Amino acid sequence: MKSLILWLGLFAAAFALFQYQQSYKIAPENLVQPSAPQDRSAVEGLDGLGYLNFLRETAGLQPLSHSSVLEQSARNHARYLTQHPDDGHDEKNRASPYFTGNRPSERARHTGYMYEGVHENVSTSSRFQDTDRPSEFVVQQQLDGLMTAIYHRFSLLEQSIDEVGVAYETDGAHAALVANQGHRAFDRLCRLGRLKAEPNRYFYKHSCHNGAVVYADEVQNRRELLYTVYPTGHFAMPDFQGERPDPMPGHEFTGNPVSIVFSEQAGRVEMRSFKLYRGEQEIKNTRILTKHSDPNREFDERQFALFPIRPLEYDTLYRAVFEFERKGKKERAQWSFRTKKPDYPYFIVKGDEKLALQSGEKYFIHWQNHWCLKTCPQLVYQQRGGAQLEILERQIGGVLVRVTGVAGGNVRLMFENDRDKALVLYLSS
Repeated sequence: MKSLILWLGLFAAAFALFQYQQSYKIAPENLVQPSAPQDRSAVEGLDGLGYLNFLRETAGLQPLSHSSVLEQSARNHARYLTQHPDDGHDEKNRASPYFTGNRPSERARHTGYMYEGVHENVSTSSRFQDTDRPSEFVVQQQLDGLMTAIYHRFSLLEQSIDEVGVAYETDGAHAALVANQGHRAFDRLCRLGRLKAEPNRYFYKHSCHNGAVVYADEVQNRRELLYTVYPTGHFAMPDFQGERPDPMPGHEFTGNPVSIVFSEQAGRVEMRSFKLYRGEQEIKNTRILTKHSDPNREFDERQFALFPIRPLEYDTLYRAVFEFERKGKKERAQWSFRTKKPDYPYFIVKGDEKLALQSGEKYFIHWQNHWCLKTCPQLVYQQRGGAQLEILERQIGGVLVRVTGVAGGNVRLMFENDRDKALVLYLSS
């Protein structure tokens, strides 16, 4: 009798497991369909230089011209960084076959650029690289990240630079993007090699590697905007996740900072208030950085940034208002921007939804009001009907997934500490 009961129990367990593993149908009206990803048609095919100029022109700035010399300098350092990604703007390993100089200006001189005031912006990554996307997509993602990093943003949006070389290199495990920015007129005048200055004529000292004289009246800047604001347009990232040095110590991540930079022609500017709105609602939890509050003392008196402490929402319109006093008059700068959508078909969920997926396609899932980086709760899942789940990447805003199998197969996906709100990833085709 006991043997019979044992066999019946085993049979029941096996039948239950069989039933669990089988596909089951969910009516289309009970499924949540994915939202369309970010429309990237305006930037399709743009390389690093093209995309950087797209972002600059969106901010109202002149595009940068291409410098083959600066591009070679950037490429040399990008190759070095694929082997030594933690070196950043330095090259500490002189034994490396890619070593070309300790500092950016030294590396630019190595390729023949004579102007000493070269600026460099660097982004390295070992994150998930989507092999189904062209390399331009990865380059654009790297530049998007640099534009959330406030010190890098200020450099990339400078009005005084006019040429750049951008290079992207990868060795499979690590990727590096490097942008070297310069000034075409300065470099040309340095090449003249004039070592003795004319009397009573202002000139720049220590601007050329060869010690040449460059007169101030020869490199007058073109007409500058009174101020430059960012983000603008429809490609603003919702979050910021770190920079060296860190402008927001104590925070793993924040929202994408909102900034305004005044030109030298603006004269002395005194901030009266800096606010960010979603619709008519002010985002209250923010921190404002100025020359006096920047923890790294990188800001000058013309640079201001507002950091939302929490990431901004996807595909949402925001409005920034900066009130200031200049030349004894009160003035206001106001601008709007829209945060970008995820770059894959996506779902914004609360939990317990049934999501319609197609086999083999990638989808991004964002749990509403849930953001995490290093302290994300573990995701657990149960597969049935032959469905197979791949978690391709965890991001601050959610997870990139792919499910393969036949129609009706599905996966229950949940946070380990919140199993009651499991999502059903259902293969509708």
